[in-house]
Amino acid sequence: MQLTLNKSELVGALVALGKLVSRTSLIHAYRGIEIEGKANMLYFRTRNVIEQIEFRLFADLEDDFPAILVEFEQFRQMVRSCKNKTLKLEIDCGEVFIDDVKLAPIKG
Repeated sequence: MQLTLNKSELVGALVALGKLVSRTSLIHAYRGIEIEGKANMLYFRTRNVIEQIEFRLFADLEDDFPAILVEFEQFRQMVRSCKNKTLKLEIDCGEVFIDDVKLAPIKG
């Protein structure tokens, strides 16, 4: 499934989402960003021991997909380095790609 997203909306959300990310945590879920697609909405979530932040973006999804966890820092860098006003997010068999670059999935 391939989606086109507004880069500036996503960059703005990553500022708030990044406040909870612990880049040194041994718990994978605290270092990652969770991406889920449900009912024509994309959910981006980060969490720490105490709380969770969620950002929702409308998306014309063909199908729902379960939550996928990827490294927050890698995701943020890929979004920021995109040179266009839009970026292509692709979800394929549990893998996440931004502009055809595969992001490393995290188990946990």
